[in-house]
Amino acid sequence: MNRMPHNIAELREFYFGEYAPLYDYLNARLERIPQELHFEASAALDHLMRIGKLESGFSFGGEDEAVAKAAGHLKRATFDAFKLLHKKVVRKTALRLCASRYADVDNGAFVPRVQELWHQSIRIAEKARGLERGGFSDDPDRWDAAFVEWRKLRDVLDKLETMEQSPAARRARRRHARHVALYVLGMILSAVISFFVGKGLNAFFER
Repeated sequence: MNRMPHNIAELREFYFGEYAPLYDYLNARLERIPQELHFEASAALDHLMRIGKLESGFSFGGEDEAVAKAAGHLKRATFDAFKLLHKKVVRKTALRLCASRYADVDNGAFVPRVQELWHQSIRIAEKARGLERGGFSDDPDRWDAAFVEWRKLRDVLDKLETMEQSPAARRARRRHARHVALYVLGMILSAVISFFVGKGLNAFFER
């Protein structure tokens, strides 16, 4: 999609090609989808349902007007979804990969690479938001420019998720899990030993 939809076919292409996949991805990753996204999609559908006339002859309006208004709602919903992707998915993934357990992965290069990708995502979001604030017209470049930027977040997220599933990162998680298990076991043994030593001392001094 490289321009604002002007008919039902283009709007359908935008919905299934841009908004729906992003919404489905967020729905699978987040515990809760903000109501704003649902409101915008519902408003878009409401405009489309108003196309045509009643049997009484009353007209709700033409297709062009309804499509333009529906496209505006879906545009806002898609931009909001990209913002959620950045804040709730990319950010949390980056924070998770900056944990101390990954400090030695790839000879110490893992965490700086994660941080570099996170800062890259910030620059993408800032530029996309700036393009949004610039408004839109029938100019295809102005409609598509913000989407071009927001889509780059997917590449950043793909790289982060690939890093998270790398053999080195998996080894680091297993090593961390072993350390945690040994620490917990040590705490339990220490508590047990202290208990029996205490009982022994009490018995000794009570003689």
